[in-house]
Amino acid sequence: ITLMGGATTTIYATGTISDQNGYTDLIGATTTIFRSGVGESCSIDRNNCYISGNSFCSFSNCSGDSCDVTCSADIYYFAEPTDIGTFAAETWRALLSVSDAGLLVATATAPSIDLITLRAISVDSSINYGSLAVSADTGSYNATTTVQNIGNDAIDVAIEGTDLTDGNASIIPVNEQKFATSTFTYSACTFCSALSVAPVNYELLLSKPTTTVAAITDEVFWGIAVPFGVAGTAHHGTNVFYAIGD
Repeated sequence: ITLMGGATTTIYATGTISDQNGYTDLIGATTTIFRSGVGESCSIDRNNCYISGNSFCSFSNCSGDSCDVTCSADIYYFAEPTDIGTFAAETWRALLSVSDAGLLVATATAPSIDLITLRAISVDSSINYGSLAVSADTGSYNATTTVQNIGNDAIDVAIEGTDLTDGNASIIPVNEQKFATSTFTYSACTFCSALSVAPVNYELLLSKPTTTVAAITDEVFWGIAVPFGVAGTAHHGTNVFYAIGD
C-alpha cells in the first residue's frame, strides 16, 4: 500500500464468494482493513483499523453460485507503516465478510502486504525578505516558512537553494541566506545555518501525525544580507525542502 501525502488513498479488498443456494440471496458484505498487530476485531482508528460497511462493498460478475465481491476503504496518509520502523514485524491485512438472506456469514482474510513509509511535507510557497539596501541585512526581521508533516513517519528536513538573481547579471549568493528554528538577528546569529546549493540536513519537531485535527508543523526563520555591488532591482531564487528520516 503506497499512500499520498496529506490525502486519502482508496484501497480495495476483493474476493470470490460461493453460495450453494445461488448468488441471488447474497445481501451484503463488509471489510476490516487493519494492521496485523491490532487484529481483525479492532475498533475504527485511522492509524491502523478501517471498517467499511455494505455501502462500500459491491458484488459483480455474478453467475450460478458465485459472485466477485469488492470492498473499499479510504486510508489516511498517516496510517502506520509496516515496511520499516516500529511495526516492521507486522503487515496489513483485510478481512472480508459476506452474508446471505439466511443470515449465514462467510469470512476470509486476504494475504498480508506492507503499508509503505511515506515521508512528505507541505511548505509555504514564498519567502519574502522585503526591501533592503545594498550592504544591508534583515537585522532582527525574519521571514518565516511553515513546514507541515503530511506523511506517516517522524521526519526532519534537508534544505538547498539557488543564488538570487534579478534575471540579468546581478546575483545575491545563496549562502547570504541564513535560517534557524527560532528568531535571530542576522549579524549576531551563532546557531544559524547558511543555505547552500547542496542539501543541508536540519532538525525540526515534526513527529508522525495521528489525526487530521491537529496538524504537525514547525517554523523555519530566515534572514539575508545584500552584498555591495548588487543591483537595486528585485531578486528571486528557489529554495527546496526535502523530507528525510528523523
